[in-house]
Amino acid sequence: MEVGKPHSGIRQNPTGDWPKIDASAFVDPSSQIMGNVHIGPNVYVGPLSVIRADEVDSEGKVYPVIIEEGSLIQDGVIIHARAGTMVKIGPRANIAHGVIIHGPCEIQQDCFLALRAAIYNSTLEEGVWVGIGTIIMRTTIPSHTMIPAGCCRAAHPMSRADPPAALYMATGPPASQRTAGEARSDPVGCPLARLTAPVQ
Repeated sequence: MEVGKPHSGIRQNPTGDWPKIDASAFVDPSSQIMGNVHIGPNVYVGPLSVIRADEVDSEGKVYPVIIEEGSLIQDGVIIHARAGTMVKIGPRANIAHGVIIHGPCEIQQDCFLALRAAIYNSTLEEGVWVGIGTIIMRTTIPSHTMIPAGCCRAAHPMSRADPPAALYMATGPPASQRTAGEARSDPVGCPLARLTAPVQ
């Protein structure tokens, strides 16, 4: 794998991990690929996609985002995972325009996620078809399931009182603030930081 293909959107995370991108993959110059991201052979990453593995856990580690051979990441897709979790996208997955995948997640081989689907903390087994605008959270979808457009699949009804929601409110915003602070302190790793630096 090639490390750190030269365009400004490919950069390291706060622990110094650079993306690893196979030489046969195509990554559009307008995309943003940050940190411990592994992009396999013949993967396509479309314009304005964002793939981030940059949140550091309590042990100083950043878990990876892995995109396996032949997968298609279309325009405007966002893939990210909270500290201590990973995202894995299996071979030949097709992730359509504007999909959001937030880890921990596993999207297994030959899955199709249609426009604007949102997947959070879930596993999609082999050959799952997800319709436009569908929301999937905290669940496992069995192999070769078709989920119609506009559906919501969740493990249980959510409320702010749920332990996962309370945990996020306690840890999520501070983690985002740490990530922003680390990016500002490393203008080489984050070229855009220069644009927001105070004028002396």
